[in-house]
Amino acid sequence: MRFAICDFDGLIIGEGEFPELADAEASCSGFGWVHPLVPGENVTPGAQYIQGGAVLDLPPKPAPHLVYDRAQGAWVDPRSAADWANALSARRAASSMPRLDFVLACTERGILSQDDALIAVDGGFPVAFQDIVAALPSDAQFEARLRWKGAVAVDRMSSLIIGLADEWQLDQIFGLAWPPPLASWPDGQLHP
Repeated sequence: MRFAICDFDGLIIGEGEFPELADAEASCSGFGWVHPLVPGENVTPGAQYIQGGAVLDLPPKPAPHLVYDRAQGAWVDPRSAADWANALSARRAASSMPRLDFVLACTERGILSQDDALIAVDGGFPVAFQDIVAALPSDAQFEARLRWKGAVAVDRMSSLIIGLADEWQLDQIFGLAWPPPLASWPDGQLHP
C-alpha cells in the first residue's frame, strides 16, 4: 500500500510503499505521520500538503523565508518583529556604495541639490552636510569630515549619512528593501 509521508504540519515530504498502516506509521515515528494514497494517486514532496484528508497543492512561494500556514491558507513570515529588526540592522551595517553613486542617488531624490552634489562628489562639504557635522560631538566632527573627504565608498551607518535623510530614503538608496508598513498586512503579519 502507498502512503504519503508528511511532517507534523501536513507538508508531504516523501512517499513510500508499506505492507500495513502500522509499518508506515512506524517508519516516520518522531518526525511526522502518513496518509494512505488511493491507487494511481501521485504526490509531489515539498509542493503538496494534506488537509482534511485531501491532497492539496501549495500555492507558489513568493519569498524563500516564508512558511505555509495551513490554518490561514497563506504564506506567512515566521519571524518576530525583533528578528526582522535585527536582520535589517545587520543588512544596514553591511551596506555601502561608491561615493559617486551615493551622491547621484541623493541628487535624484532631491536630498542634495545639483550644486551640493558637485561639492560632495569631490569630498567637499555642501550645506546639507554642515548642519549634520555641527550636531556631532566636537571630537567626532573632524573625523566625519576626514572620512568623507577620503571616502571611496559610503557606509550606510556612517554618522554623516544617518543624518542626511530618513531611514526609509537611505534604505532605498542603499538597495535595502523594506516591506510595506505592518498595518497593511493582515493579522499583524510583518511582511510578505
